[in-house]
Amino acid sequence: LGGRTEITSGFRNQDLSVFTRMADIEPDWAGLRSLVNTALTMSIAGYSFIIPACFKTESSTSTKPTEELYIRWVQAVSLMPSLSFARLGWDYSANGVKLIKKFVQLHHEHSDTIVELAKRRIRDGVPIIRPMWYLAPDDPKTYAIADQFMLGEEILVAPILAKGQLERTVYLPAGVWLDLN
Repeated sequence: LGGRTEITSGFRNQDLSVFTRMADIEPDWAGLRSLVNTALTMSIAGYSFIIPACFKTESSTSTKPTEELYIRWVQAVSLMPSLSFARLGWDYSANGVKLIKKFVQLHHEHSDTIVELAKRRIRDGVPIIRPMWYLAPDDPKTYAIADQFMLGEEILVAPILAKGQLERTVYLPAGVWLDLN
């Protein structure tokens, strides 16, 4: 983390640029669905330097996530401020590893943007990841969206968070959008 530190809880320290780790989640689809909402809540509360939740590994009741679930988790966190792996991606198939590497590479490709947003967060207090209503506060539909988010003002992230789902609906507020897929 360079000159930064990591914490697992905080109180009135939003002005510090410390990395805050989310609590680990259960290795199931409900845990994955909670990830984006929790990240957005933390970000809006001033904890923008988020280390996204990983799947629990310590519990005797925790099982290894399925390959589909693990890949969807990597996709969901790939455009958050940081990545952290408690479980190893190479425990899955060759195709799974290929997809995991693709999304780690996506994080790397956007790292300059993430660093610039982090600098802006320190300077101006603007969150790095933002709920849709932050982009379009006059659009009432954006207030009900808890499964997609913005990385800065320009990158909309809409991960798939349901088992077996291959596509999803994405809400686009007014403006000009370019599909990078």
